[in-house]
Amino acid sequence: MQPKIVKLPNIGIGVAAYFAVLLAFWTSSQFSIHHEQYQLISVVASVVISAVLVFHLKVLLPIVLAFLSYYLHVGRPFEVALLYSLLLPLLPIATALLFIQIEKRLEGDSAMKRLLAYAVTFGLFYPLMSTLMISVISALTEQLHMTREFLLYSVLGSALTQLTVTPALVILLAMLLKNERHEYLILDKLLRRSSKTSPSYWLWLLCCISLMAVAIQHPSSFALYSSCFVLLVLVIVGFGKHGLVRPLFMGTLSILVMANDSLNRVNTYQILDEQFFGLLLILNVVTVLGYFVGGYAIKHYELAQQQIRAERIDPYTGLFNLSQLEEDLTTIPKAVLIYLDLSPTLSRLSELGHDGKAQLIGQIYQFVNRNQDENAKCYRPPFSTGVLGFIEGDERMKPFVAEMAQRLDNFQFYWRGTSISLVSPTLHCVVVKHGEDLTDVVSHLCEHQGSNQQVNWIDGEAIAESQIDKLAYIQRVFKNNEFELYCQRYMKLADPSSQQLSFEVLTRVKTSQDSRLLPSEFFPLINQFGLEVQLDQWVVEQTFRLLNEQVRNWCRVEKCAVNLTARSLAMAGLSAWIIEKAHQYQVPLDKICFEVTESSALQNEEQAIETLKVLRAAGCKIALDDFGTGYASFAYLRRLPLDIVKIDGEFIKDLPTNETDRLIVESISNVANDIGLETVAEFVESEQHIEMLKQWHITYAQGFGVYKPQPLAQVLREFETSSVV
Repeated sequence: MQPKIVKLPNIGIGVAAYFAVLLAFWTSSQFSIHHEQYQLISVVASVVISAVLVFHLKVLLPIVLAFLSYYLHVGRPFEVALLYSLLLPLLPIATALLFIQIEKRLEGDSAMKRLLAYAVTFGLFYPLMSTLMISVISALTEQLHMTREFLLYSVLGSALTQLTVTPALVILLAMLLKNERHEYLILDKLLRRSSKTSPSYWLWLLCCISLMAVAIQHPSSFALYSSCFVLLVLVIVGFGKHGLVRPLFMGTLSILVMANDSLNRVNTYQILDEQFFGLLLILNVVTVLGYFVGGYAIKHYELAQQQIRAERIDPYTGLFNLSQLEEDLTTIPKAVLIYLDLSPTLSRLSELGHDGKAQLIGQIYQFVNRNQDENAKCYRPPFSTGVLGFIEGDERMKPFVAEMAQRLDNFQFYWRGTSISLVSPTLHCVVVKHGEDLTDVVSHLCEHQGSNQQVNWIDGEAIAESQIDKLAYIQRVFKNNEFELYCQRYMKLADPSSQQLSFEVLTRVKTSQDSRLLPSEFFPLINQFGLEVQLDQWVVEQTFRLLNEQVRNWCRVEKCAVNLTARSLAMAGLSAWIIEKAHQYQVPLDKICFEVTESSALQNEEQAIETLKVLRAAGCKIALDDFGTGYASFAYLRRLPLDIVKIDGEFIKDLPTNETDRLIVESISNVANDIGLETVAEFVESEQHIEMLKQWHITYAQGFGVYKPQPLAQVLREFETSSVV
């Protein structure tokens, strides 16, 4: 259910705006340079701008009346009061309306771009125009004597006001109106989602509140400024990590406290000295720095969201993938998976091409959602030519599926001026319960061929029986020690002729003298039956044994990378076991790199992070594998103790022809370089790939275009015996 926004009647908005402006005049007087008769922090302008940004022209008349009332109250002649009331609100109102138009132009663009537009409009354009208008009004009325210092303080004070107080008031208005759909409130909530329950957030908040309390209550100006400047540092550090709203409020409050204290000193001695100017300039610089940091946080968050969308949505059809389906089914105890196989239709439309197939799937998606109260998600199973969906498994499921099958008989695919019906549309259905292996169920579901029936209900227990044969096979592989270690070397792109050896350990299954099963063929069974820990331990120990037997000159070994699964990382004693095995086989751990696969979410993230920290402290390097196609990619960069990022080959293999992949790889490289991580590009298949990766400062290349996988023992023997690696 969407949050309900509080809607005020127009008269209520008018009355609120009128008294808010009058209150703002009193508040602004606390930030005035008395002998210059100038409000350094114009809360009035902030209130006017924020009111127009939220309520538009509904507040125009109340604002003018509030200005007229104030200037009459302070003893201005009616003509002067009327002129001030008509001219002074004009610029803030016009600038707010201008920004509203700019926002409409930027609708659909990134929040970062709109933040930049706000900073330029209100942090640069408005202060200059405001100072110019005050000069014109002064010349017309001869009420103020303008000095060069006055003009300078006018620009700096106005910029500081609009970059701190105004956005704080806009956010505060959104919160008071319970407008949780406000863009920056949503962004704030998303940014701090991962940190709001962490101890670091509460420690940050406690420090901010404590420093503010010291600044407000302590009589010493030195304590006040020291506390506030430390608080500003915390605010800048907290932007993004702890959202936007809380750092904004804390930063605005600290700036107002310092400005008020400094203005009290100025008004006491009635002198504008270099110390005051320096403070004002520093506060502006810190504010601009805060905008840069906030913008940087927003930019990286939006990039991460684009990455997640790319991971979860098929780029050709717009359908969700299995990762999204698994997440959607987590709260449903019993569901019915429904699969529509389109191969009978597509086999008769071989000339459709990718665009035509995407159009067909898109039209089916729209057809399914027609006349439904809520849009249903459709999913694209891997390696299939169909559409997958689900409904909750209750007494209504069979009538619903039967009705959907009848509706599909009436479906027409419109393509290039013609309409085509689906050929033998059959809905394959299976009941799946919470906790079942979804990947395996979907795989079996999509393997079923079309039938003469509109609905084909599949027995889920029959699927389960086939697991017995698979379990027996994988247990035999472990029992007979049929695994074999291979490796694939890396190329160091900054020094392709490097004599040092870097490689990733790979696993194969021996099926005959000359035949080997690849991980993609046997690892689903390992995962399905929960044998990841057993396999990981076998690989680690056998790798250490081979290294001990074959390697004598460790100085020429740079990196030996071994994969660890999420299930293994959840095991409390893993790090101690690895360190013990390293001592047993005399393997220096600073030559070992453990790769954390990102194809599945960490089952116990706290334990995994602790395990990785212990291994890293022992000298190991930590790499994040399959980066870009798994779970919470960019969030892992911040949470896990990492040294290396391996960019998934999905983004590498088409680099020479795919502009989107080039942008993604370049952005990942930039982020990794900025935070001091090495990078490995997988699936490097040509010299053209290598040259492109060098341009983006990728550290290593891995793939068939660099080195093909070979038995690990053979590579180590050749490395030790050859004079040139």
